[in-house]
Amino acid sequence: MEWVAIDFETANSDRASACALGLVSVQDGQVAKRQSWLIRPLDPYFDPYNVMIHGITEDDVADSPTFAELWDEIYSEIEGRSLVAHNASFDMSVLRHTLDGSDLPYPALDYYCTRVISQALWKTLPSYGLECVSDHLGIAFQHHIAVEDAMACAAIALHGISKVGVSDLAELAERLSVRGGHLHPGGYQACRLKISSASIESRVKKIDPEHSFGGKIVVFTGELRSMVRKEAQQLTVDHGGRITETLRKDTNFLVVGDSDFRKFRSGQKSSKLLKAESLRAAGADIEILSEEEWLQLLDPALLKAIPHRTTPSKLRGELGGRLHEHKHPSISAMLAEVINDAVAEALDELAIRPRPKRH
Repeated sequence: MEWVAIDFETANSDRASACALGLVSVQDGQVAKRQSWLIRPLDPYFDPYNVMIHGITEDDVADSPTFAELWDEIYSEIEGRSLVAHNASFDMSVLRHTLDGSDLPYPALDYYCTRVISQALWKTLPSYGLECVSDHLGIAFQHHIAVEDAMACAAIALHGISKVGVSDLAELAERLSVRGGHLHPGGYQACRLKISSASIESRVKKIDPEHSFGGKIVVFTGELRSMVRKEAQQLTVDHGGRITETLRKDTNFLVVGDSDFRKFRSGQKSSKLLKAESLRAAGADIEILSEEEWLQLLDPALLKAIPHRTTPSKLRGELGGRLHEHKHPSISAMLAEVINDAVAEALDELAIRPRPKRH
């Protein structure tokens, strides 16, 4: 089966500012083709931080085509094939925003994330960034050159396929309980580990029964901006909540990710939001919370510790201070994980400040 590894670099913090793209096609377990393009973003501003990361400047792309001008060529390479990226939340976000900026419809395609796959396969690594996983597997590459990053991503996927003893990405994901992502003209579904809510146990010995989530049934929907869903569910359980994947009559809270909540406020409603409204109309006591409202109810200190807009050095200082001063063990554990997993990488993963990936 043929699939394609993909990697973007961006000119600035706008995810529609793709300035380089690398594609690596894999067929029958072997790399069949490597391709790369420089792209002239519609916004010509190149943030010095981004330039420091990938070395691409405005002059480098002055004579390059725009994404819209390249799209037919790019699409011919990925049509009918699954994609894979390392930290796919970043690369697929760049693809979506760049398509939006070019007034182009989303194609229908499946995608996978080697960061998520690595978390399922190699559970003891200190970090799951591209460099750390590649070092662990003995993969040599030149970081932040788009086609090189795509090559490393492809190599990680091939290692995973070989280790598990399967033949393709879809089978690998299924064996590892990874839910593949899907892009389609109406939107997208993120790639992530399938979570069994029944397996989440509290990390706190003594839970405050008076906490807002004490004994309450909580359901999450949409992509969170502050952290991955697994950690959000864990923190909710640490504060006495009970997690289910589906809405029921006895559900108490539906927590809606930042992007979906903005759509909800403007009248666009997902299937879970429509079901919540239907259950409420039938008498169910379900409260719909934004991500910020959930954080505030969970612990105001946590809301302060994860600012919406920040820089790597500022985040490192703020989270480091919180780690030492906060007495709640589950909060400290979460902050330690974020710090130790490379602050710049976490910024991309959590979409706090969408800069180029620090894998």
